[in-house]
Amino acid sequence: MERKPYVPSGRRAENPRAVNDPEAGHYLIRLIRGGVRVPAQIIFEDGKWSATIGGVLQGEPHADPVHAAKVLSIWWYGERIDKTEHDFQVSVIEHVKKHQPDHPAANPRQPIDLTKMKPLF
Repeated sequence: MERKPYVPSGRRAENPRAVNDPEAGHYLIRLIRGGVRVPAQIIFEDGKWSATIGGVLQGEPHADPVHAAKVLSIWWYGERIDKTEHDFQVSVIEHVKKHQPDHPAANPRQPIDLTKMKPLF
């Protein structure tokens, strides 16, 4: 019996990142252990770095990515996604905050507690 070759998936499928050299783009991150994954974006415009998490700007833009709020944490721990997935995730967060305030995506800074969730049917 012949073994199938290993096929990396998720974060392991990406090329290794230079830890101290962030790139602008769209990512999914967890704000807390056991929480939902939230869309985030690293922005580099006019020589300044900034970040958004869940569509909300985090701090003031800064020329150095080390001093720009949340840029390095998104870069170190985020999983890359494309712009359409990012925009969809932001719209889901806006929807559940408006219509289902007890949904885990409406409170991304709290861990998911399955005992407090309503049944699906």
